[in-house]
Amino acid sequence: MTLPGLSNRGRLVADGLDNRGRLCEDGLDVRGRMNEPGEPAGGNPPVAQMASISAIQGDNARLNGAVVWSGESGGSITQRGFEWGESESYGKSWSEAGSWTAGFTFSHEIDGLVPGILYYARVKIVYSPP
Repeated sequence: MTLPGLSNRGRLVADGLDNRGRLCEDGLDVRGRMNEPGEPAGGNPPVAQMASISAIQGDNARLNGAVVWSGESGGSITQRGFEWGESESYGKSWSEAGSWTAGFTFSHEIDGLVPGILYYARVKIVYSPP
């Protein structure tokens, strides 16, 4: 077991997770990966990351994301969401539109998971520079 936090490769490492960011609980093996940030013009761009995968019960789980950003560079995040699936092509997604101008956390419940299957998940944001 490792301490809560992110490794230097952006993989989630927290209680109940192995060193590859896979959640091993209740027969599910789920990997959370950090989304690669873009290079918007000016200032520090926002960074989206998987914060955790929690509340695993039966065929359900909660995806938790975080956006680390001071908002000092201007612009806004106009969409946030998750992608998940049985491969790194994902296949399923959820998103919502809005306007966020500073760091925040958010989550989404997913269902239809099959115990014993490896699932991949990632956070996805749309950033509109100033």
